[in-house]
Amino acid sequence: AFTQTTNNPIPTAVPSLSIAPDARAGGMGDIGAATTPDVNSQYWNAAKYVFMESDAGVSLSYTPWLRKLVTDINLAYLSGYWKFEQHQALSASLRYFSLGDIELMDELGMPAGSAHPNEYAVDVAYSRMLSDKLSASAALRFIYSDLGNGSGNVQMFPGAAVAADIAAYYKTPIPLQGVDGNLAFGLNISNIGSKISYDQNETSNFIPTNLRLGGSFDYPIDNYNKISVSADLNKLLVPTPKLNPTLQDIKAYNDMSPLTGIFTSFSDAPGGLAEEIQEIMWSIGVEYAYNNQFFVRGGYYN
Repeated sequence: AFTQTTNNPIPTAVPSLSIAPDARAGGMGDIGAATTPDVNSQYWNAAKYVFMESDAGVSLSYTPWLRKLVTDINLAYLSGYWKFEQHQALSASLRYFSLGDIELMDELGMPAGSAHPNEYAVDVAYSRMLSDKLSASAALRFIYSDLGNGSGNVQMFPGAAVAADIAAYYKTPIPLQGVDGNLAFGLNISNIGSKISYDQNETSNFIPTNLRLGGSFDYPIDNYNKISVSADLNKLLVPTPKLNPTLQDIKAYNDMSPLTGIFTSFSDAPGGLAEEIQEIMWSIGVEYAYNNQFFVRGGYYN
């Protein structure tokens, strides 16, 4: 029987695609579906770009990943956008994830060289205003993962995949005691695409297709001070493996198509509804802004 302590994680290839790439969203508990638009909206919800006040922007982020464990894993992220018309925008990003140097050993425990795994993804998006309060976007992404880079005799081949994102953003003013707050909702279904293989298509792995729903409320205290509260819900749209799979179960899992996996992911948890609910990740965050130049942020991710 499934219990809350049962460990049954959902495996995906290219897990680096799920790492928050920018400081703002990371500081608020990995939140970004409905927060106020910024230059890094490409990852969280590209539909927000048409609500940007400026016509263009570029951002470069660097994250030293897991520094308390290792010193050579890092994520670099470059993003930018261009509002070429009042109601339309183009945006793009480049993500590079390095897993550092890994010393390899053979089955006898003898040194077998080293590997320098890395993954990257490049994407472009188009966003459009559908009304004064609603926008939508679509993105296309190319993903490349080389886990055996420089590994010599180890038979591991680079994998590639293509994917798409579909997103929407809704924002409306809320009058409160003489000032207008802003209520926003966001939706982003990301990494809808092909599976990836590291053994020349002998087997294949799901990429982290994800459903993100979010809400946010901004309240301007006065002309200089503003506070916002936001929350996101996330669910991987990837099938859950069985707890004690047979060879037939493993083959069926590997042969499942990405589209079938998306629909199956809502009702396939071995522990039933209790496990399906536990597969939903949630986060809440708060941001205080002074003159839109100085910020204090905090968040919680579960």
